[in-house]
Amino acid sequence: MSSLINELEASLLVEEAKEVISKEQSLLENSIEEIGRDFVNLGRHGREQVIKDVINKHGENASVNVVKEYTEKLNLTVKGLVKVKDKTKLISCLEQLPLQLFLSLDTQKKEMIADRLLERNKWTNLDTINKAILHFAKLITRKEIIKKQDENQIHLQDSVATMTLNITEESYSVENFIKVL
Repeated sequence: MSSLINELEASLLVEEAKEVISKEQSLLENSIEEIGRDFVNLGRHGREQVIKDVINKHGENASVNVVKEYTEKLNLTVKGLVKVKDKTKLISCLEQLPLQLFLSLDTQKKEMIADRLLERNKWTNLDTINKAILHFAKLITRKEIIKKQDENQIHLQDSVATMTLNITEESYSVENFIKVL
């Protein structure tokens, strides 16, 4: 008897999960269709965050019109960041936005990226600022790699020996080799 009850409870939970997923998915699709470019330009994480916030706050009353209001508010916030000239304030504002990459960075990289953003404040929406952050993060990482490689070079009389640690996201392996030129 109790296994039957457990099975019924499990099936109800699955049905509820499908309903929540379909509600979010439906609202997302309708918002893309009806709001269009402004909503799409939030980027994937921005769109997901807006949908999540709207459903959490408005529940059954969640609608495309509410999503549109949240989208407009978020876009105005992002456009307003162009006026920010203080690095600390910019970092604080960026941490309030759905920018997962920026949120995952350490303080030093956030500061370096904020400096770059202040120099080139040409973003127009959440997606473009996210792409700028991604670009700057890649540049910083590349410079760090080059610096590490330079630090690991040993200069000999007639050649150069280099030890390189190759750690890639795809393989998560460490490969050591010495190259003598």
